[in-house]
Amino acid sequence: MIDYYVQAYDATMENEGRGKRTKNKLDPGGETYSGISRVHHPRWSGWPLIDQWIREGKPIDVDRLEPMVREFYRNKFWHPIAGDQLAELSPAIALKVFDVGVNVNTVRASEWLQLALNLLNRNQLLYKDLLVDGDIGFKTIGTLHVALAQRPPTQEVTERRIIKIISSRYSDLWFDRMTKFPEREEFRGIWDRV
Repeated sequence: MIDYYVQAYDATMENEGRGKRTKNKLDPGGETYSGISRVHHPRWSGWPLIDQWIREGKPIDVDRLEPMVREFYRNKFWHPIAGDQLAELSPAIALKVFDVGVNVNTVRASEWLQLALNLLNRNQLLYKDLLVDGDIGFKTIGTLHVALAQRPPTQEVTERRIIKIISSRYSDLWFDRMTKFPEREEFRGIWDRV
């Protein structure tokens, strides 16, 4: 059996900076390590080790922290989006929801999946609208299964449409953030994720 989490994690780490510690004053998340924000996740188990190594003037032991980072992302971002169940139906959709969830939060990413499914149901001819609550449970998984089984179009076309809808919401969010807070243009690399 394929562990789709590993694929999603590896792809997201390309954006988050696996093994990199940053302190960008323009980042509302403050100090980060492998994309884990000290502001938003101060209790992450790796912070005491990083602090100790910095105090002792030692380099950060990336190999020691990697399993902790991987576990953090699995528990904080993969499980809340029902990543394993999503990936059984569509690895591409699971990857998109995971990556967006890491960047903007899992509830919002899950809501955007639910909205996408509602937009593609042909005014409830194919299936009933979902409650957009950001909770990917059996109803969202079941609805995704029905949506992907509809012919025409093909499953690949439906997947692409869902991903485009999620991406457009993600793009709109970042467009609004950068328009309202021009200093966020520092994070222009976000457009590579859309």
